[in-house]
Amino acid sequence: MSPEAVLPLLVQQGNYVWAGIDENGECFGLFGVDPVKGPGGHLGIVWMVTTDDIFKHRRDLLKLAPKWLDRLHKVRPLLGNHIDARNTTHIRWLRRMGFSFLRTHAEFGVEKRPFHEFARLR
Repeated sequence: MSPEAVLPLLVQQGNYVWAGIDENGECFGLFGVDPVKGPGGHLGIVWMVTTDDIFKHRRDLLKLAPKWLDRLHKVRPLLGNHIDARNTTHIRWLRRMGFSFLRTHAEFGVEKRPFHEFARLR
């Protein structure tokens, strides 16, 4: 689905969503936090989906990501999710952004692959 189709659906579901737009007005990624409903309302599931063009914006991403994480922490003080253990590039980026890796699930998701659980507390 195109970002134009996905974005309204995510917002309607109660997600806080932002788009990465390049100098030509093209969307190269979406990111946000899905506030988990429950006692205390502290947990938010962070997520990001991008095109390969994200790698053209590495410097901007490293500069702006901490500011956006602070903004996401205003929605939920505890941010977390799971990441495919094979995704070493983004695991390094998450560590650099201050996320801690809590445990590895040997068989996670539909394909039963190893995934790492990660979190960051404000």
